[in-house]
Order: sequence, then C-alpha cells, then structure tokens
Amino acid sequence: MKATAKCFVKNEVGQYDEITYDELCKYCEAYPEEYASKKFFPLQGMLLEVTPEQYKSLYRDLERQRYLKNLDDYYNPISLNELKNDKSMLIKANVDVFKIVETGMLLESLENALNQLNEQEMFIINALFFEQKTDTALARETGIPRSTITSRKIKILKKLKSIIEK
Repeated sequence: MKATAKCFVKNEVGQYDEITYDELCKYCEAYPEEYASKKFFPLQGMLLEVTPEQYKSLYRDLERQRYLKNLDDYYNPISLNELKNDKSMLIKANVDVFKIVETGMLLESLENALNQLNEQEMFIINALFFEQKTDTALARETGIPRSTITSRKIKILKKLKSIIEK
C-alpha cells in the first residue's frame, strides 16, 4: 500500500479519523496491543477500520465474488437475451477441433498399447507414470536395482512407441 494512502480509524467517540498509511504503521508500532485486535478492510485504495464481524462478512463477500468470477471465466456463461440477438456466440472460434480429435485418437492408441503390455511392464508403467513414483522410490519398494528399473522403463517406452506407430 502507498505510504500516502488514506486510512480511516475509529476514534473514542466512534467516528472515523482520516490518517495516512504511514501514520497507521507508526501507531501500530507505538501501540501494538491496541492495534493488534483491530481489523482493516481495503476499500477503493483506502483502509477502513471495521469490526471483526464486518471484516468476516466483507471477506466472505469478496471471496464469493472471486469464486463467481472464476466460475464465469471457466464456464463462459451466455445470457439468454444475448443469445436471442446473436446466434454466433454459440460457436467458440478458439477451439481447435482437429487437435481435440487428434488427442482423442492418440489416447485411444495409447490405451490399446498399454493393454498389450504384460503384468510386470504394466506394474512399472503404472508406478512411474500414473502413481508418479521415481525410479529410485520404485527400486526401494521392489528391491530391484534402480538401473534395472530405468533400463526396463526405456525398453517399455520403446515398445509402446512402436505399438502406437503401427
């Protein structure tokens, strides 16, 4: 926050006094026990002293607004009024259909290739790539040397590549 930013602090009468952010910091250092329990809410570039209940309520509302904005960004909702006026909004121009189809085909061929692996090969692939274990962790767990795990992994990956490229 800027040193010259406005802060509003309640006085003994219950009215707000306007001070700068630097002055607030000095008060906090001079009277730490008094200012430790006070809550300040940022509002339009200023700090406003609020009660703990108001602070909770304001932050709950702020978090709700962030959550709703994230939902809007993720789902990209369309107003029914806008839909009546502009039907072209239904089509997303930035979607690469070819890439989606290509990825789906690659996933399908990977699944077929994984089904052709034997039990030991599938165990190694599952541990290393799906459970995200390291070669060293898998070697410790199975008692097989790490170099053997690594060489088997390379061999299995080459096998998968050759199956997928068929």
